[in-house]
Amino acid sequence: MAKTATKAQVVDVWKRKRWHKILAPKLFNEQVLGETIALEPNMIVGRTVSVNLMNLTRDMKKQNMNLVFEIIRVMGDTAFTKVKYFEVSPSSIRRFVRKGKTRMDDSFAYKTADNETVRIKTLFIASGKIKNSVGTALRKRSREFLANLMKNSKRDTIIQDVVSYKMQREMRDAVRKDYPVKVCEIKMLIFGKEDVKEGKAAEEAVAEIKQDDIKPAEQEKTEEGQEEMDVEQKEDINKAKKKEESSDKEEGNETKEE
Repeated sequence: MAKTATKAQVVDVWKRKRWHKILAPKLFNEQVLGETIALEPNMIVGRTVSVNLMNLTRDMKKQNMNLVFEIIRVMGDTAFTKVKYFEVSPSSIRRFVRKGKTRMDDSFAYKTADNETVRIKTLFIASGKIKNSVGTALRKRSREFLANLMKNSKRDTIIQDVVSYKMQREMRDAVRKDYPVKVCEIKMLIFGKEDVKEGKAAEEAVAEIKQDDIKPAEQEKTEEGQEEMDVEQKEDINKAKKKEESSDKEEGNETKEE
């Protein structure tokens, strides 16, 4: 009697999977970001997709910015997203830094008006070398500005202001009271689950700057030495302002000639 070999049926899993269309939030007119495949709709919740901002806004000037979207819910074959974080490409940041300039980075978490936590990483570049006290003042001013702005703004408004460069311009105007920086950028903005006590962001920010930036040698200076440092600091700021004004005039003349 011949034995009949029974073959196990092999099920192709890929044939059971379905494609799901990924849409951007209403802030970006629910444009199609791409497609993803999965067996069940709930399996794609939490997945992320990175999109260059130039493709969403059709603006060539924004090709150095990227947005990462996270899938939050699925209806049928359509996946809906929210912005998880914004970032400026590292290659464009490296172009800002040149010899003879001072780079200052900062990072702090804030609470928004809709009770979300957002971490903002900022970048300042000043012409020439500046003192630690000036850098401390710049960070303090920027954190106070961002803390006040975040507590009065919701998620979509924050994203819109960063993408349109409105927030960066306003922050640059705020920190110019202490020093005329050449570059003022938000290099990363991340929405997360960090614990930030409401109403204490600005105070904690200022306290943290004082602990991190003030050196013991500076604390031991006499009043006369401090006055001399303040005079030198004012002179440096005035020189930087004059230098920036002259460079702005030269840029204006070049555009007129063109």
